[in-house]
Amino acid sequence: YSGQCVFLGVGTLCCKRAELFSRNSGVGVRMGRIAGPPQPSLNGILSTQHMLQNLPSVAVAHALEPRPGDVIMDMCCAPGGKTSHIASLVGNRSLIIACDKSRKKMLNTAALFQSMGATCIIPLALDSTKCVIDEDETKWRDVRSVVDCAAIGEDGLLDVKGFHVDSFDRILLDPPCSAL
Repeated sequence: YSGQCVFLGVGTLCCKRAELFSRNSGVGVRMGRIAGPPQPSLNGILSTQHMLQNLPSVAVAHALEPRPGDVIMDMCCAPGGKTSHIASLVGNRSLIIACDKSRKKMLNTAALFQSMGATCIIPLALDSTKCVIDEDETKWRDVRSVVDCAAIGEDGLLDVKGFHVDSFDRILLDPPCSAL
């Protein structure tokens, strides 16, 4: 996305945080102060064009300073908001490895990436705290080579065991958002 973004307002959460990102209808946030004229509900409208995120999550992607052509790892990407934002910031012109140790979460996250057209993201069910390949075990390969040689699991996710040290230009780790 290369257009202009607008902060719509300040609201109060009306449900549990986990429900907020999985609801398809109903009120998740009761808006208090609205920036600009009254806005219609976005429920179900252009769902592949926007994603609910809090301001710190948005700031994290900008702090990473991703650039087109970078090889990036998000160590705990589910549910995928920050990773999708990074893909948007680089115009879908990087290689982004999106990891989470939960296979179920990654299946949902992979579907999100696909629906948003984020083709530069490779979703992996991988514990990123244990994903460094020992240099002595195998010949060094870059990230693209590791991904291209990976087997595809029954659920469609690639089966990657890990990556070599110094394989990434940028690594995002947002531990408060994960269970690490």
